[in-house]
Amino acid sequence: MPMTITLSKEDRVKKMVRSIMQDYTNATSIACIFVDIQGKERSSKYNFTKFCHFMRSIPEFRSKCYQCDLCGGLETLKNRSCCPYRCHAGLVDFSIPVVCENQLHGFIVSGQMISDDMRIPNLQAQTPWQTDSQAFKYFRAVPQYRYEEIMSASRVLFSLCPDVRGTQL
Repeated sequence: MPMTITLSKEDRVKKMVRSIMQDYTNATSIACIFVDIQGKERSSKYNFTKFCHFMRSIPEFRSKCYQCDLCGGLETLKNRSCCPYRCHAGLVDFSIPVVCENQLHGFIVSGQMISDDMRIPNLQAQTPWQTDSQAFKYFRAVPQYRYEEIMSASRVLFSLCPDVRGTQL
């Protein structure tokens, strides 16, 4: 008789999130990561820029990344729509809440892009990384996107995730 393996809800969520992130990053080449409800990394880093790898390697900046990831996801959850924002380093990100059976498990955060469009608000005060020559070198290689491209990417990712628009938390 074949053995049946049942995945826990947490394992099902991780598997679903991994599949969404792989498809999304393969289709768009835009960076993303899954973070928990404290904003801490809970997955591999998909298509991360060297700049963001560098920023997250510095504890002071990493804690700011966590704050941005969390706040961005909470804004989307509150507004029931995706809200692109500028992180503490000045890059554009967007966070999509992952909800399963009315329980918030975390956020898929995507972006790591540059845009000079003024419609995208700052989420946190900017951190002073510009004096670091290595960071500046990495920053210059970050991809630039138009506002319409950012909004399209955020809507695509939002559509791939479990429906958070009608969720009652």
